[in-house]
Parts: sequence; structure tokens; C-alpha cells
Amino acid sequence: MKVFIGSLMSGHFASMREAAAIGIRTLGYELVMAEDFRVSPDCPLVACLDGVRTADAVVLILGSDYGDLQASGKSATHEEYLEAKEVGRPVLAFVEDGANFVGEQAAFVREVRDWKQGQYTESFSGAEDLRDRVIQGLHRLAIALAAAPLDGGELAAQAKALLPERSHTGQAQLVVAIAGGPIQQVIRPAALEEQDLLGFLQSEALTGPEAVLDLSSGTDSSIKGSAIVVEQPQGGAAVSLSETGSFVVTQPAIELASSPMVVPVLVKEEIAGRISRALRLAGRVLDRVDPQHRISHIAVAAGLLNAGYLGWTTRQERNRNPSTATMNPFGQDRVQAELTPSNRVRAALLGDSEGLANDLAAVLRRKATESPYR
Repeated sequence: MKVFIGSLMSGHFASMREAAAIGIRTLGYELVMAEDFRVSPDCPLVACLDGVRTADAVVLILGSDYGDLQASGKSATHEEYLEAKEVGRPVLAFVEDGANFVGEQAAFVREVRDWKQGQYTESFSGAEDLRDRVIQGLHRLAIALAAAPLDGGELAAQAKALLPERSHTGQAQLVVAIAGGPIQQVIRPAALEEQDLLGFLQSEALTGPEAVLDLSSGTDSSIKGSAIVVEQPQGGAAVSLSETGSFVVTQPAIELASSPMVVPVLVKEEIAGRISRALRLAGRVLDRVDPQHRISHIAVAAGLLNAGYLGWTTRQERNRNPSTATMNPFGQDRVQAELTPSNRVRAALLGDSEGLANDLAAVLRRKATESPYR
């Protein structure tokens, strides 16, 4: 395992970094830290961010000082943390006891502690205590990975395989598929048939804060293969939850026109909003069926079905000209989008749903409007 240390380098942090380094070396892991970087044409921050990307885990050490601001307006340590979140690296965050957190550093510490599902967080008191806690945290991480190793390629392939090839309703549909990893059974076959689980899934999908089904339409529930499915035959909307925690949400891609003068069109903000709502619903459902967080990572894929003829617009343009739209002469009946990198920590479903949704919606729009003759 390659482990990156992220923290300030000045003052007493030098001794803290050395203590963490001793803990990492004690376990026989490869240490990645700025002090060992060779001279390169890249600025130190670029080299550090590259170190985060090449590491398997990140040890984050936080004290009272925030550090100098970079061009982004954030400190180098903050940028390292955000990069680790972005590329899905496990973060072991250690917060110094008795430190006086104010201003930007107080907000940073709150941000780290609020990202509860994305990392292991502990307090420490002194260099020796930090060393021991780093050893313990990395040991727990290694056990978790050994018990259920994460195959990123397989996880991404599973998410894409969850997208259907076609819509059977003839209507334009948006499908969001989430595969959980390490791939393992988190719901027993018998539990899949329990009324409590069905009632929870129906309630969340119909009336919960991230509802994706139409309360005015009837629902049918069934078990298909190893998944429980709640669907609305009239509109084709559905949610599906499998024994491995895979979750699929199917929604209409467009709202029904309120007037014959309103031309059907794909609205960028509405597509992103539907994707975001599906991701947050998946996060809430996973918290219910996998409270131990055996699923630590997710891969997401989104698809548009039977929407090739529809043009795209923004909400502002739509409100300005509801009876006018440009159709898509080169549209495909099925387009799909994935994230890059494909795998993210599970906490992103709730903590970064809007960002992920905007990315997926942008890719869907580009693919849907791309001319086949280009």
C-alpha cells in the first residue's frame, strides 16, 4: 500500500509528519510525502496532488493552522484533501486535540468531520499518540480491503451493465444506475422479501425527501431475480434494489406538457436535478440496508432512452420560449455517460450529488447532440 501524508510542513507539524511516517513504515507500507519528492519542473503543489492520485490512501493531519492560500483560494493541505475525495482515495484524518480552530481552519475541520462516510477520523494528542493511531487506522483499512477487495474495473462495468438497452414504454426516459463495491451481498435473499424493506423503499421513492416516483400513479412491487423492484407501469418510472446494494432509478426524461403549445425538450437543469435526486435517494437507501458501510465505493452510470429526437435547452431559455425548440436530427435512441474516474467513495452520493449530476448531465448532452458525421 502507498500512503500519502497531507499536512502543513512547518512548525511542530514536522515532528507530527515524522511520527505518521514511522507508523506507515512500521506496517511495511510505501511512504509518499513531499519531503521525498525529487526536483522537477512542476510546482510543489502539482507534485503533491500527483502524489495523492498515485497513492492508495491518504493520512491527513490537521492542527490549528490553515496554511498559506494557493491560487484556488484554499490551502495546499485542503487541496490535497479535495483531490483525494475527487479520485476516491480513502482518507484517514487525524485532528489535533486542544488545537484552536478558527476561521478557514475551523471550516476545513468541519468539512472533514462532516464527510463521515468518506474517511476514518480520529483525534490525537502528541506525536506518539498520532503514530499509534495511524498504525491502527491503516491496519483497519487493510483488513477491510483484504476482506472484500475493490475491483474498480469490475465495479464500473457493473454500473454500465445495469443500464437497459431500450425503453419498453416508448417514452423518453432517464436511467441512473449505481453499483456498490467491494461487490458483495449486503441484503440476504430472505430480507429482500420482508415488508419492512419494501415499505421503506416505497416510502422513500414516493414521499421521501428525494422522491423519484409520482405519488398520483399506482405502483407495482415484485422481486425480479435478486432485486426488489417498485415500478409505475403507466409512466415507466421505477426503482430497483439488489442484494449487492446496486440501485437503479428510472424516471421520465421530460415533464408532461401543461399545454399543447409547449414543445417537449430536454432541459439541462432538470436532467441534472433528476440525476442528483436519484443519487441522494441511493445514498439514503444504502444507509438503511448497509449501516456498517461494507460498501465503501460506488460507480455511477446514466442513460437516456428514446430521447434521441429531443433537443436540449436551459431552464432560462425554456421559460423564455416554451413553444419553441430545436429538434435533434442526429439523435441516438440510447446514450450513456459515466464518471471519470468511474469509482467514487460512497459518501459522494450524499455529499457531492450535485457535482456528480452536473458532470453526468453535461456528458449526456454532449453525446446526445453530437453529429454522427463529425
